Amino acid sequence: MRFLLLGVFVFLTGCMAGMPNNVSQNISDFDGSRSLTMEPGFIYESADTWSYGHFQLGLFWTSKAKDAVFIKAKLPNGIANIKSHEGLQFNINGKLTKLSTKTMFTKFNTDTAGGHVYADSSKSFAVPITFIQKLLDAKTVKVKLITGNGVYAGDFKADKPSAAIRGFKAFTQKLKQS
Repeated sequence: MRFLLLGVFVFLTGCMAGMPNNVSQNISDFDGSRSLTMEPGFIYESADTWSYGHFQLGLFWTSKAKDAVFIKAKLPNGIANIKSHEGLQFNINGKLTKLSTKTMFTKFNTDTAGGHVYADSSKSFAVPITFIQKLLDAKTVKVKLITGNGVYAGDFKADKPSAAIRGFKAFTQKLKQS
């Protein structure tokens, strides 16, 4: 019985690691640096009940660069080149912020499950740590992801299950505690 409970616990904690908005902390055995990672959560088209999330945003922070955070833009259902120059854009209370990265290549990932192949594309954009709080404090935030296959847009403030805003809030809380 103990082994069954242990097996269920290991399975559930393993599944949680890749869940949208899950925030995890790591301390490096190599140099003692700390890092926080937020698994990407969805950016929905709107707060409407039936709106769809076409892309995701996640976060990464390390104590080696305390004043910066990386926003990971992820297109979960396919292979597409995410633009490096102004590829991730925010409209914060009517003011545009266009993010660029020096990373030239988009990261492509494939995985198999149940005989199906799943692919995704991602790219990270560095921002000052204060930018994350600015997003959370704003009244309205629209987001645009520009890829070689098209443009995806959504409402950062659409607070629905698996929405990125929930993970951003949890991330900032965990960051304040560490």
